[in-house]
Amino acid sequence: MKSLLSSRLMPFPHTLFLEICSRCNLRCMMCPKTHGHVNTDEDIVMSREVFHRLSRLFPYLSHAELSGLWGEAMLPADLYAEFLSELKRHRIFVTTVSNGTVIKDDLARRIVEAGLDRLMISVDACRPETYRKIRTPGRLEDVVGGLESLKEWKRKLSKTVPKVELTFLGMRSNIDELPDFVRFAH
Repeated sequence: MKSLLSSRLMPFPHTLFLEICSRCNLRCMMCPKTHGHVNTDEDIVMSREVFHRLSRLFPYLSHAELSGLWGEAMLPADLYAEFLSELKRHRIFVTTVSNGTVIKDDLARRIVEAGLDRLMISVDACRPETYRKIRTPGRLEDVVGGLESLKEWKRKLSKTVPKVELTFLGMRSNIDELPDFVRFAH
């Protein structure tokens, strides 16, 4: 494998983007997948075999993004936690982008224990009714509950990670909430 991936002209990669799942539990109004403009299979989940084959690269990596390009990486919660733990065993800085709706207490604990470095949660609203319209059939309360679980597990385990970032995509339907969103995020 080394001869295929590295030469004097092409070094080993330092960053790896892993799309763990193409399935999503939401149909967000701004997502191309919602409107059928993505040619990704609907329900693909990365197998342990594929992940294991990729593990030969892990010693060379400094960063990995464990996300879903058109899906929710944490939908297969056990698989996500397993892959995250393996990446962290190699001391790789791991980022995940998520909609945050599937983070329940057990997954929050596993995320904190494994040491996820950076978690970006796409929220786009601070009012439950706006959130529901943008991220159908999501519930803002589920996101907040997951964030509270993460915060509590970080406190219980005396951890500082993951660093949590909330993202807001400004659209006509939500831009008036931006000032309130900043306060909400705080």
